[in-house]
Amino acid sequence: MTDLHTLFRSHARERPLHPAVVDDRGALDYARLEVEVRGLAGVLTARGVAPGDVVGIRLPNGRDAVIAELAVAAVGAAALAFEGGRPCGLAAVLGDECAPGVITPSARCRAWTPVAVDPVTTARIVVGTAPVGYSHLAIGGRAEHRSPTARHLVLEPLATSFGAAITLCRFGGTLILTAHRDTASVTRLVAEHRPTHVFGRPLPRDDW
Repeated sequence: MTDLHTLFRSHARERPLHPAVVDDRGALDYARLEVEVRGLAGVLTARGVAPGDVVGIRLPNGRDAVIAELAVAAVGAAALAFEGGRPCGLAAVLGDECAPGVITPSARCRAWTPVAVDPVTTARIVVGTAPVGYSHLAIGGRAEHRSPTARHLVLEPLATSFGAAITLCRFGGTLILTAHRDTASVTRLVAEHRPTHVFGRPLPRDDW
């Protein structure tokens, strides 16, 4: 059993130049993504985020949202991703208190030393009809689940899907993201990157 950051770091060591994230800004390999994750983990630690805390993430689909999710897991906190404003189910998770931090686009560059994280602790909270917490172990799975050839095109917001960690920590694959869901953009992504799986609701009928 191990935590998500340890799994992610092992993929980065084994295949540093393997594409980790492809978004509207281009491709980011595992080596560079690890540098970005460590930098934000350092910022979170400097701001007092500790294991067991809940950290809100309010970012659109793209590398910044991925970096945020992985950095929160790295410091042992639980990521609570949401779109736009405060989701209706957030109060059920946090009570009357606000999350210790909410990650929005900002500069990040701090030295950071990895910490020990219990893999049975909550790494991600999904707010739907009821809030559900998923542990590092539940998301990371087992070593035999690795599949670096996996290419996941996620059209749904990461806040409402399974997030980035399953693709990057469990499988060691490539996460393909876009802010555009029109037919032309999605068709181009499929033709260019040949995803093995596509996650998202059907496009509006008028867009066929």
